[in-house]
Amino acid sequence: IMVQEENIKPATKNIFTGLLQTIRTGVSLSDAMQQQAPAFPELLVNMIRSAETSGHLDQTAKRMAEHYEKENRINQKVKNAMVYPIILLVMMVVIIIFICGYILPQFAELFATMGDLPWMTRAVMAMSDVISNRWYMILIVAALIVVGIRVLLQIPVIRRGFDHLKLKLPVIGRLMRTIYTARFARTLSSLYGSGVPIMSSIMTASRTVGNKYIERQFDDSVRVLQQGGTLADAISRVNGFEKKLTSSVYIGEETGNLDEMLDIIADSYDYESEQAIGRLVTMLEPIMLIIMGVFVAFIMLAILVPIFGSYQSIAQQSSY
Repeated sequence: IMVQEENIKPATKNIFTGLLQTIRTGVSLSDAMQQQAPAFPELLVNMIRSAETSGHLDQTAKRMAEHYEKENRINQKVKNAMVYPIILLVMMVVIIIFICGYILPQFAELFATMGDLPWMTRAVMAMSDVISNRWYMILIVAALIVVGIRVLLQIPVIRRGFDHLKLKLPVIGRLMRTIYTARFARTLSSLYGSGVPIMSSIMTASRTVGNKYIERQFDDSVRVLQQGGTLADAISRVNGFEKKLTSSVYIGEETGNLDEMLDIIADSYDYESEQAIGRLVTMLEPIMLIIMGVFVAFIMLAILVPIFGSYQSIAQQSSY
């Protein structure tokens, strides 16, 4: 039925067709999904494999559908919230290129006839010269910076340090902790509620957080569980989650409703993250407008100061 749908993308249809052909050869659904990697998340494949063993495939599929719908909803809200700031950033770059590449070169001959120019005028004209005549150097440097950052982030130590830094940033750090907490709680709830052992659940959930610094700390958490500690004690060892998560897990363990409590805390943090994203975007918009205004004002001063200075010199000479 899914293969025969008409309103799906060709790439998606190819994935479904591959699944169908593989399953017809006698391969299990989870193995067929794994062969289509990276089309399906590792968490989904493992959950389907576990459900095939326990015989609860329908319940697990429904739970995972809800899990990914909620995760996709928060991701879409993040993307939608960043549309306007990105538009402002693009406009700012275009304005800078237009001023430095077209307007400022027209003043080059005028400034060449003047004497000692103010430092701001020299800086602006130098920037204009680079953008007008050496733009390829800017592209090369930008490409090298992007490639260099990607290569550095592939190094485990640097990646963990970068992910740790994200948690320390003002405003953004709190937002990231909220998102990580909601993601971990949602995944752990889906795994534990589907009957996956708690040890396997916590290790799988740690890999879906999206932060290597937090993921590395779960080695200590697993040792706590192996020594007979509670899940709340294990999670309390992790630096990077909101503290309310530990208290909620403790209540869930005491009442025997851990999966339900994790769902509640995930919904709570999803709502908090949405509010935090809204506040962040509200802050970004005026900040970017102010930066754009300051830059344009700086360029205008750099142009007008030497011109006014020249007029004053001419006026003083004519008065003599």
